[in-house]
Amino acid sequence: MQEQFDQYVKVLQGEGVEVHFLEPPVPAVGPFGFIKWFCTVGSVLVTKAGAIIPRAAMAGWEVGRNRYFVKKLVELGVPILFMIHGKGVIELGGSVWLDQTHLVAAEGLIANKEG
Repeated sequence: MQEQFDQYVKVLQGEGVEVHFLEPPVPAVGPFGFIKWFCTVGSVLVTKAGAIIPRAAMAGWEVGRNRYFVKKLVELGVPILFMIHGKGVIELGGSVWLDQTHLVAAEGLIANKEG
């Protein structure tokens, strides 16, 4: 996985993309134990206008994780447009962009209407 990630970073940088890294805490432990998903590329939705912070359906896996993403985005000067909250959940793995303005999101175990 690390080799594939390193290769992906090289490809992005070769195309002129500025890559920023998020360093997770050591140890990566939150209120419910180990914070998972620090290796997921679709953890935050970033648009030209700013970022939308999703909320996982399995909250125990991510509690404590989003604050590190928000901190890094703020350091980079990226506005936070919205954070999914309340009863809303959405995991970005269940969505796909149709074009630059339309995103289709699944509804089911990983996303609900509130999300």
